Amino acid sequence: MISGSGKLSITEKIGYSLGDLAANLVFQTLVTYLAFFIQIYMD
Repeated sequence: MISGSGKLSITEKIGYSLGDLAANLVFQTLVTYLAFFIQIYMD
């Protein structure tokens, strides 16, 4: 980011977006796994 500027460059926006996507995919995978695990094995 350019010092003193409040704007993000397009590459920074893409980088933050990809990081957010990766974190959400991992979180959603774990939540889905736990939901199936609880449903199948805890009946």
